[in-house]
Amino acid sequence: MTGPMDHRISEVVPDKSLRRRVPRVSFPSRLGRTLKQATSHSNMNRRHALFIAPAALLAGSASAGLLDFYNGVKLGEALPDFDAEYIGNTPPLEGKLILIDFWATWCAPCRDEFPHLNELNDRFQSQGLEVIGLTQEPKLVAQSFLPKVKIEYKVGAGGTKQLQKSLGIKALPYAVLVDKGRKIIWRGQAGSLSVADIERGLKSAA
Repeated sequence: MTGPMDHRISEVVPDKSLRRRVPRVSFPSRLGRTLKQATSHSNMNRRHALFIAPAALLAGSASAGLLDFYNGVKLGEALPDFDAEYIGNTPPLEGKLILIDFWATWCAPCRDEFPHLNELNDRFQSQGLEVIGLTQEPKLVAQSFLPKVKIEYKVGAGGTKQLQKSLGIKALPYAVLVDKGRKIIWRGQAGSLSVADIERGLKSAA
């Protein structure tokens, strides 16, 4: 399902083995609409090209920090207080390494992250990792969507203190890794989060 905010920029990668490394991003409606109008213009001038190049780079180079800059999350930043309506039991967060993935039902690229998040949850939950998927949408919207996908970790929706809003995250999918002291020690797209990153986080949380 797509929505008014689901404007994606993709990069063509001929080598199928490299496709996993190219992030797909959903941007806010205003930026996505501007890019769509600019790229559809048959006589694109240099000014348009100079505008589009950074945005396309933003979509394809999260590892270079441009996506992090756009979303504004800083390493070492304290995680703000937040709440959410969890589907099922509220996950225990005290003393845990927490991986929070921000997603939405209308965000197609977000679905690409689910298998990797499931793998991390399955492998490290018993060692102290808590994986949570947070959406700003109402709980009923999330509940009706979940049967269509495979998510094996806790999901929270809505809430009066929404973490995505507090952190200023605008482009999805996006994730943060938080140590037991509630400090953000990693941020980016979950698909780029490695086993080594989790293992280091668990050691620091021990």
